[in-house]
Amino acid sequence: MNNIPIEILHKIYTFTGANAFYLNKQLLTFINKQREYFYNNPITLKYRLIHWRYTSIISQKIINIKENKYRRSIKLSNNIDTVDVSNSIIGYYNDDVIIPYNNFKKKLIPKEFIESVQNNYRISNNITFDVFKMWSDDENIDKYMKLWV
Repeated sequence: MNNIPIEILHKIYTFTGANAFYLNKQLLTFINKQREYFYNNPITLKYRLIHWRYTSIISQKIINIKENKYRRSIKLSNNIDTVDVSNSIIGYYNDDVIIPYNNFKKKLIPKEFIESVQNNYRISNNITFDVFKMWSDDENIDKYMKLWV
């Protein structure tokens, strides 16, 4: 495994993650040297939030969202927020749009207010949030996404 070029091992790393370090220990030093650039020059991500709200006549009522009588309202935020990232796994990168992981969303939005599909119960008239769209204008975003898998 020591005869494989480091560029090919880096390509394997983008698919397998940290398990590729077992193939060649020099890959870890190569990745860390590449990451040093982003420690000094963080990537700026831009994102817009979406607001979800279930309304009911009675305020602060616990409702089951699986019932058809409750319909949620949606509001797209006009604000474009930014966050600087230098050492974090963000998510998937498709067609210049980033689809963030839930762990990264928890850094942007408090855990109590993240819209979750796993929980069927909500408190009516409370607002939950989710990331509508996330992107970056930085030309090094491709390189960053390949270093933190």
